[in-house]
Amino acid sequence: MVWPLGLVFWGRAWTLVAWCELRQAYRMFRLDRIGRLQLVAKNFETTDTISLQHYLEQVKCSE
Repeated sequence: MVWPLGLVFWGRAWTLVAWCELRQAYRMFRLDRIGRLQLVAKNFETTDTISLQHYLEQVKCSE
């Protein structure tokens, strides 16, 4: 299960930035490679450590 946080367009492909519950980490998924999708009625709330803003800060610090 992933929490969708944002969409990014990288040249020729849309990419989903998400929080992955299985790996407990941010992950990126190319939309054109997602073969199956199951929507659930579960909602999530972003936190100080799980959000698009936090992800962008982590990427910026790793440069």
